Amino acid sequence: RTLPIRMERLDYAMVKAAKSNSEADWNAFKALVKAAKGEAARVAEHPTRLEAARTLAQYAEQLDAAADQGRFLRGVLAGKAAQLKDKTFSWNGNQVTVLGGGLSFLDFQIKPAAKNAKPARRRVNLAKVDASAEDRQLVAQAERLLGRSDLYFYYLLYNGEFQEPPQPGVPAAFWRERAPLVAENFFRRSLKLAIPEEQAALEKRFGKLPAFQRAKNSLQ
Repeated sequence: RTLPIRMERLDYAMVKAAKSNSEADWNAFKALVKAAKGEAARVAEHPTRLEAARTLAQYAEQLDAAADQGRFLRGVLAGKAAQLKDKTFSWNGNQVTVLGGGLSFLDFQIKPAAKNAKPARRRVNLAKVDASAEDRQLVAQAERLLGRSDLYFYYLLYNGEFQEPPQPGVPAAFWRERAPLVAENFFRRSLKLAIPEEQAALEKRFGKLPAFQRAKNSLQ
């Protein structure tokens, strides 16, 4: 098995687990991570394979940590929506109040600074591929209320639903370079495993994303 294929399988397993929210898929991802981490020990007597095995193990460790952080945000929003509720912050000259949240969304009330201006409600879908810059800024501000500033990036990475770099909030140079490949690998393996009807559905949903187009082109 080549290193790129092994890394592709790790990326696919992580994003599949995120999208299905299935414990079975999560456990399958963790099993792949465990196997990858142990690869160097298994090939210790084969020097020609050792460098690739170490690279795979290091990547599995990075991806495992990112997945844990991405999954954590789901729990934060499910368990701490009450903690965020009614908290306020300033944003672009407006006063913003967190109205509440759920597994994949946050609700905000935005009150303009202008006198007598009516407040507007805004729901942010956390896993939406084409989330606007304003939505991402609101989520980042809400994160800071919880004492974090990097969870949204990990959430998007975990779900395979993030913008192409440069992206604000990327916590490490490693992910600035690697993050687009996670989505590309997920799309590539999804297309490999899909029947024609499923391929068409993937194209309809993700076809505008550069990572999807790169994955599709690599298979032609």
